[in-house]
Amino acid sequence: MTNTALRAGAQSAGNTHMVFANEEHEKFYYEKLEQARHQDCYHKALIYILGISEDTRNHFSQIYDMKSGCIKT
Repeated sequence: MTNTALRAGAQSAGNTHMVFANEEHEKFYYEKLEQARHQDCYHKALIYILGISEDTRNHFSQIYDMKSGCIKT
């Protein structure tokens, strides 16, 4: 099974390279990460995942509250 988050061989070399679905996904990720309260691995993963789909990118503010750092239920 191939790892979709890392390019082949990157783990063994000790460095990681993120793979984005498209340019919009990459732009969204860096834009939202800059605005996030915390830039830990959990927030990075959440922003990455929510950025994959155009639907979740468009409804990000309805899914996640940047001020409180909480997922909206």
